[in-house]
Amino acid sequence: MTYDWTIFLNDEFHPTFQKELSRQLLEKGSTGTGIKEFEKYNFQLIVGISDPEIKQIGNKVFAKVDFITPGSFQIPIEIYWTSKDSKNLLEIHKSDISKLNIEINWNEKIPLENILPFMDELEEPE
Repeated sequence: MTYDWTIFLNDEFHPTFQKELSRQLLEKGSTGTGIKEFEKYNFQLIVGISDPEIKQIGNKVFAKVDFITPGSFQIPIEIYWTSKDSKNLLEIHKSDISKLNIEINWNEKIPLENILPFMDELEEPE
């Protein structure tokens, strides 16, 4: 499976972290965003259009990314990552994570009321 739905404009994200972020967020798309059959739509995720404002709160690191709908509607959202295998969570995205167990996830549901008018093919989840 390819994970070319994610574009990184910020050079500080290591290629292994980029691949893992793309893979995990795609796999968790339906549950993480609230959009049924998420993987069937032509969504994009862009990291680095604006400052990701990376910050650590407790054992999670949060970053702002841009979620792009098939109709090119842009929604800024937050994602997070966490790992028990690293002491320096705030810098983990800059390193090779191929040997680390890391969880990357959506921090919030997509505000469907904002995007449904632009996406005739989506129905609001029940």
